[in-house]
Amino acid sequence: METIRCLPQGICSWNFYVTDGARNASIEFNWVGEQGRIVVDGVVYDIDKGGWLSGHWELNLDGQRICSAQKASIFTRTFDMTTETGQIRLSAVAPVSRSMRLEGDGFSADIVPVHPWTRRTNITGTIPDLAVACFAFWLTVLLWKRQAEND
Repeated sequence: METIRCLPQGICSWNFYVTDGARNASIEFNWVGEQGRIVVDGVVYDIDKGGWLSGHWELNLDGQRICSAQKASIFTRTFDMTTETGQIRLSAVAPVSRSMRLEGDGFSADIVPVHPWTRRTNITGTIPDLAVACFAFWLTVLLWKRQAEND
C-alpha cells in the first residue's frame, strides 16, 4: 500500500505539492477557467478542458493525450477516466464527503482529507501511475474549488 501526501502551496491556494517520499509533483490551476498543469519530477503535463460548458478534461504530455476524464453527470461527483491501458473511475465515497475513490486499471486508492477542516490530503492504496493519480487529485480539488465558490 502506497501513501501520497498532498499539501496546499499556501493557506488560500488551490495548488498543491505532492510527494510519495521518492517522487515529487505539483498540481496547479490556471487563474482563469478550469485548466492547469501537473509537474512530476520536472516533467510538465498540461490539463486541457474540452470547452467552456464541457465536462471533459485531458492530461497531455507534449501534445499527446495520456489520460482523459469525462464527468459522468452534472448531478454526480463521478469521472470516467480513460488511459492508454484501460478505464478508471473516480467517484465520491459518500454524498456529503469530500473523500473520493479511484478504481480500475490497477488503481485501488482513496483520496481522503487529513481531517474535515483542512485541504491537506492523503492518497492511499494501489497507485501504479503518479501522473494519473495527480490528475485524479486535480479533478478532486476542482470539485472542492467549485463547492467553495458556490458556498
